[in-house]
Amino acid sequence: MTAEIQREAKQALRNTTGFWLVKPKVSLTEITGLDTIVSGNYIRMNPGEGKAQREFIALDRAPILEDYSNGLYIDIVADRLGSVSRGSKIYFREIPVGEVLDYELAEAQNGVIIKVRIEPRYAHLVKESSRFWNASGVSIK
Repeated sequence: MTAEIQREAKQALRNTTGFWLVKPKVSLTEITGLDTIVSGNYIRMNPGEGKAQREFIALDRAPILEDYSNGLYIDIVADRLGSVSRGSKIYFREIPVGEVLDYELAEAQNGVIIKVRIEPRYAHLVKESSRFWNASGVSIK
């Protein structure tokens, strides 16, 4: 695919710049891209830094933008993913305090790493000894 970039945005075309297709997505945990129902799918760009670059491989989804001033970002290591998905809520005493951003297979393929963001006002609840578990009783695919 070829994209035409406006002259004003060309300085943002660096080796860490990311592009992805925005399209509607509806799941049990999230609804995104509803604006594309009216406008159609479109390409988003996350400006990067580094060396100038003209060719890119599109990302398969939007990148996780970790704003460390806006919450606590942690990696949870688990044996298996279970019914956890992007957007799954993290609860403390049945109050949503965060969400799952992403997940990946552990480097040694012996488990999964679940990337989580805890809202700033609840970040103090997470301690070195905190434990997390999947409280969902349903897995729908």
